[in-house]
Amino acid sequence: MGVLVSHDSGVDVIIRYHRVDRTLELDIALASLFNQSYSPIHVIVVTQNFSAEDLRVVRDLLSEYDWETRHVPPTVVNVESLPGVDARSRLLNAGIAKTRQRYLAILDYDDLLYSHACEHLIHVAKEHDAAVSFGGIVVKHVCVFEDFVWNLNRKIGRAHV
Repeated sequence: MGVLVSHDSGVDVIIRYHRVDRTLELDIALASLFNQSYSPIHVIVVTQNFSAEDLRVVRDLLSEYDWETRHVPPTVVNVESLPGVDARSRLLNAGIAKTRQRYLAILDYDDLLYSHACEHLIHVAKEHDAAVSFGGIVVKHVCVFEDFVWNLNRKIGRAHV
Protein backbone atom coordinates (compact mmCIF):
# COMPACT_ATOMS: atom_id res chain seq x y z
CA MET A 1 0.00 0.00 0.00
CA GLY A 2 1.38 3.44 -0.95
CA VAL A 3 1.69 6.55 1.15
CA LEU A 4 -1.44 8.65 1.55
CA VAL A 5 -0.60 11.87 -0.29
CA SER A 6 -1.47 15.05 1.55
CA HIS A 7 -0.90 18.44 -0.02
CA ASP A 8 -0.39 19.77 3.50
CA SER A 9 2.71 17.76 4.32
CA GLY A 10 4.71 16.34 1.42
CA VAL A 11 7.78 17.61 -0.41
CA ASP A 12 8.19 17.63 -4.18
CA VAL A 13 11.88 17.48 -5.10
CA ILE A 14 12.82 18.50 -8.63
CA ILE A 15 16.05 17.06 -10.01
CA ARG A 16 17.17 18.43 -13.38
CA TYR A 17 19.19 15.77 -15.14
CA HIS A 18 20.80 16.21 -18.53
CA ARG A 19 23.73 13.75 -18.59
CA VAL A 20 22.74 10.09 -18.81
CA ASP A 21 26.42 9.14 -18.36
CA ARG A 22 26.28 10.44 -14.76
CA THR A 23 23.89 7.86 -13.28
CA LEU A 24 26.18 7.20 -10.32
CA GLU A 25 25.75 10.77 -9.12
CA LEU A 26 22.00 10.66 -9.74
CA ASP A 27 21.85 7.43 -7.74
CA ILE A 28 23.58 9.10 -4.79
CA ALA A 29 21.11 12.01 -4.96
CA LEU A 30 18.18 9.58 -5.08
CA ALA A 31 19.52 7.59 -2.12
CA SER A 32 19.76 10.80 -0.10
CA LEU A 33 16.12 11.57 -0.89
CA PHE A 34 14.89 8.04 -0.26
CA ASN A 35 16.54 8.09 3.18
CA GLN A 36 15.07 11.39 4.32
CA SER A 37 13.65 11.34 7.85
CA TYR A 38 10.76 13.43 6.52
CA SER A 39 8.07 11.89 4.37
CA PRO A 40 6.44 11.79 1.96
CA ILE A 41 8.95 12.85 -0.67
CA HIS A 42 7.90 13.01 -4.33
CA VAL A 43 10.91 12.95 -6.67
CA ILE A 44 10.45 14.62 -10.06
CA VAL A 45 13.35 13.89 -12.42
CA VAL A 46 13.30 16.29 -15.35
CA THR A 47 15.50 15.24 -18.26
CA GLN A 48 16.61 17.14 -21.35
CA ASN A 49 16.41 15.58 -24.83
CA PHE A 50 16.66 12.00 -23.55
CA SER A 51 16.08 9.12 -25.94
CA ALA A 52 13.70 6.28 -25.06
CA GLU A 53 16.72 4.21 -23.97
CA ASP A 54 18.05 7.04 -21.79
CA LEU A 55 14.64 7.39 -20.13
CA ARG A 56 14.59 3.63 -19.49
CA VAL A 57 17.94 3.96 -17.69
CA VAL A 58 16.48 6.69 -15.45
CA ARG A 59 13.30 4.72 -14.74
CA ASP A 60 15.30 1.57 -13.99
CA LEU A 61 17.44 3.51 -11.52
CA LEU A 62 14.35 4.94 -9.82
CA SER A 63 12.81 1.46 -9.60
CA GLU A 64 15.71 0.26 -7.46
CA TYR A 65 14.13 2.13 -4.53
CA ASP A 66 10.86 1.10 -2.90
CA TRP A 67 9.41 4.62 -2.92
CA GLU A 68 5.89 3.55 -2.04
CA THR A 69 6.88 2.28 1.42
CA ARG A 70 7.48 5.81 2.77
CA HIS A 71 7.20 8.23 -0.08
CA VAL A 72 5.38 8.88 -3.36
CA PRO A 73 6.22 7.09 -6.63
CA PRO A 74 8.59 9.31 -8.64
CA THR A 75 7.76 11.15 -11.84
CA VAL A 76 9.98 11.44 -14.92
CA VAL A 77 9.49 14.30 -17.39
CA ASN A 78 11.48 14.67 -20.61
CA VAL A 79 11.81 18.19 -22.04
CA GLU A 80 12.69 18.60 -25.69
CA SER A 81 14.85 21.61 -26.52
CA LEU A 82 17.27 22.72 -29.18
CA PRO A 83 20.65 20.95 -28.93
CA GLY A 84 23.25 22.97 -27.05
CA VAL A 85 20.68 25.32 -25.53
CA ASP A 86 20.81 25.96 -21.78
CA ALA A 87 17.31 24.82 -20.86
CA ARG A 88 17.64 24.81 -17.06
CA SER A 89 14.73 27.23 -16.54
CA ARG A 90 12.51 25.21 -18.94
CA LEU A 91 13.37 22.03 -17.04
CA LEU A 92 12.59 23.69 -13.72
CA ASN A 93 9.24 24.98 -15.02
CA ALA A 94 8.37 21.51 -16.37
CA GLY A 95 9.13 20.06 -12.93
CA ILE A 96 7.08 22.71 -11.14
CA ALA A 97 4.13 21.84 -13.40
CA LYS A 98 4.22 18.30 -11.94
CA THR A 99 4.28 19.31 -8.27
CA ARG A 100 1.43 18.25 -6.00
CA GLN A 101 2.81 18.49 -2.48
CA ARG A 102 2.84 21.34 0.07
CA TYR A 103 6.58 22.01 -0.18
CA LEU A 104 9.03 22.29 -3.06
CA ALA A 105 12.75 21.55 -3.09
CA ILE A 106 15.29 21.66 -5.90
CA LEU A 107 18.28 19.32 -5.89
CA ASP A 108 20.97 19.06 -8.55
CA TYR A 109 21.57 15.51 -9.79
CA ASP A 110 25.16 15.65 -8.54
CA ASP A 111 24.27 16.82 -5.02
CA LEU A 112 22.83 15.12 -1.98
CA LEU A 113 20.96 16.00 1.18
CA TYR A 114 21.75 14.94 4.70
CA SER A 115 19.04 12.60 5.97
CA HIS A 116 17.41 15.27 8.17
CA ALA A 117 17.57 18.15 5.65
CA CYS A 118 13.92 18.28 4.57
CA GLU A 119 12.68 17.84 8.12
CA HIS A 120 14.93 20.64 9.38
CA LEU A 121 14.13 23.11 6.59
CA ILE A 122 10.38 22.57 6.95
CA HIS A 123 10.62 22.94 10.74
CA VAL A 124 12.52 26.23 10.38
CA ALA A 125 10.04 27.56 7.81
CA LYS A 126 7.07 26.72 10.05
CA GLU A 127 8.76 28.07 13.18
CA HIS A 128 9.38 31.45 11.55
CA ASP A 129 6.22 31.52 9.43
CA ALA A 130 8.48 31.77 6.37
CA ALA A 131 7.63 31.05 2.76
CA VAL A 132 11.20 30.10 1.83
CA SER A 133 13.88 28.10 3.62
CA PHE A 134 17.42 27.52 2.32
CA GLY A 135 20.01 24.98 3.35
CA GLY A 136 23.75 25.42 3.59
CA ILE A 137 26.23 23.99 1.17
CA VAL A 138 29.40 21.96 1.50
CA VAL A 139 31.58 21.73 -1.58
CA LYS A 140 33.44 18.52 -2.41
CA HIS A 141 35.80 18.22 -5.32
CA VAL A 142 35.60 14.79 -6.89
CA CYS A 143 36.46 12.79 -9.98
CA VAL A 144 33.52 10.76 -11.23
CA PHE A 145 34.24 7.34 -12.69
CA GLU A 146 31.78 4.77 -13.99
CA ASP A 147 31.66 2.77 -10.74
CA PHE A 148 32.87 5.16 -8.04
CA VAL A 149 33.46 8.77 -7.05
CA TRP A 150 36.96 9.75 -5.90
CA ASN A 151 37.02 12.46 -3.24
CA LEU A 152 39.74 15.04 -3.96
CA ASN A 153 39.16 16.95 -0.71
CA ARG A 154 41.12 14.65 1.58
CA LYS A 155 43.53 16.64 3.65
CA ILE A 156 46.65 15.36 5.34
CA GLY A 157 47.19 16.52 8.90
CA ARG A 158 45.00 17.38 11.84
CA ALA A 159 41.52 18.73 11.52
CA HIS A 160 40.90 22.08 13.19
CA VAL A 161 37.55 23.11 14.59
